[in-house]
Amino acid sequence: MLIFLLFYLVIWPLTVLLHEIGHGLGVVFTSKCHAHIYLGNSNENNRENFRLGRLHFHIIWSYKGYCYWGYELNKKQCVISLIGGPAMSLLVTLICLLFTFNTSQGD
Repeated sequence: MLIFLLFYLVIWPLTVLLHEIGHGLGVVFTSKCHAHIYLGNSNENNRENFRLGRLHFHIIWSYKGYCYWGYELNKKQCVISLIGGPAMSLLVTLICLLFTFNTSQGD
């Protein structure tokens, strides 16, 4: 039960945030745009908490996320920014699998 609770309160929102960071990194690396990463609603109540370079974080603990970059990107930039989210999710999955298979199970 504790693992189930931990998953829904911590792991799920954290993986959503990392997925949106992947989109934001795609924007920042391919353009001069600023990327606004939202965890929670993207409205005036979700104000900027902090920023890292051109990544602006608006975080209210939630199970949904959004990345907004504001300016038009060309086709290549758009494709890279859209692929950034799933690529980050894949990277997180591979890292978790690596830890799972390389961690002793107490045998």
